[in-house]
Amino acid sequence: MHINKILKFYMYFSLFVAAVAMTSYVPSVKMYTSSFLAGETSVVQDQEQQSRLITSTMPVEDYKSHSVVLTLSGNPTMNFAFPGDKNVKALDFSLKSFDADLYLEFVNFKIGGLDPSKVEKIYLMDGENTIAESGVTGGYARFQGLFLNVPAGTEKVIAVKVDLSEDSSTGERLHLTIDKKEDIKLFANGEEYSFGDIFPLEGVYLSVVRSRGR
Repeated sequence: MHINKILKFYMYFSLFVAAVAMTSYVPSVKMYTSSFLAGETSVVQDQEQQSRLITSTMPVEDYKSHSVVLTLSGNPTMNFAFPGDKNVKALDFSLKSFDADLYLEFVNFKIGGLDPSKVEKIYLMDGENTIAESGVTGGYARFQGLFLNVPAGTEKVIAVKVDLSEDSSTGERLHLTIDKKEDIKLFANGEEYSFGDIFPLEGVYLSVVRSRGR
């Protein structure tokens, strides 16, 4: 009786050892097991990395809610003007808001590329409406008290246009620059906004040319 139990135990034990040996040494079984375990580990690592990324980017939400894009872009249809031309578009001045209501109090443009005295007047235009106009003093056109609002999630594009004097020199190239942080004052959600170290912010060139017929 005891001998039969011992024989059965030995037989079961031998079958178990053989099964373990087969699982361990059959290449396809080992490969599947390894790849499955590695894949499971990889998923866990990806989840951990994703959690770290989410944690690290959470502050961006707060930054983005108060972020502003300020752009000076060129005239896509014409980048030249004639001496004496009036109401010539020099550039587009744009403010884009994400989640903050913006209020532009003032902006100053520094005249570069030609004698500032050759620029008679500069205008800020919202479509066909003139928002403000300025002469040039000390090499600057200063636009104070603009009261320009840009609601959250919108963009305001302002055309900056110039009047050139008749004695503007051909071959010169006018460009307007927001030279330093003190040349613009903007509020976001009622608090003064800082653009950081982006100045001077220089616009594209407007070349002064003379046609053959002039």
